[in-house]
Amino acid sequence: MTGHRLAAAVRENAEWVDTVCRAHGLPTTFTADRWHAARRSPPFYPDAETLRPGVSSADVLDGIDIGPGCSVKDSFADLDLAPRGFEALFDATWIWRPPDPVLIPVTWLVVSSSIVEDPTVTVFGGPDGSVVAHLSGDVVGLSNLQGPRASAVAAIAGAFPGRAIVGYEQDLRDAVRLGFEPLGPLRVWQRPMR
Repeated sequence: MTGHRLAAAVRENAEWVDTVCRAHGLPTTFTADRWHAARRSPPFYPDAETLRPGVSSADVLDGIDIGPGCSVKDSFADLDLAPRGFEALFDATWIWRPPDPVLIPVTWLVVSSSIVEDPTVTVFGGPDGSVVAHLSGDVVGLSNLQGPRASAVAAIAGAFPGRAIVGYEQDLRDAVRLGFEPLGPLRVWQRPMR
């Protein structure tokens, strides 16, 4: 079961990154092994992302601009890109929350049907922050969180009943308190800007 959940979290994230890049006019490609953008992605978004474990470094980097600032989301933390001039930017853990209601009041509302022209994207907000929700298959991704996670989870769970919530987190304490389960590690690599 964890394998399906992890695959759904990875796929949702790659589809979210793809949506953002396409909104910026960037050509993108999905293969069985990876997602990648042909030109540099917007700040804070990777240029390539693995979609399954065991992808070679050469395959991940093929066809992308690997100059300074290039970043790769190693979705299974199994690449070694250091010999290619990359540094580990951060490590995190994929997370999954079952499609259960949240037992706190929903205080965040839909503030925009989309920050990009895509029907799979919804932005929620309230007086204390905002979050982006992205639909993918039978899950909804939580990203770009600004503010308390509990408010974000309550809004997303209320708006999309029956869908698990996925994402990734560097510090799991808050996520676990809200019913998220850790699925597996990921690492983001980046070529230094120097």
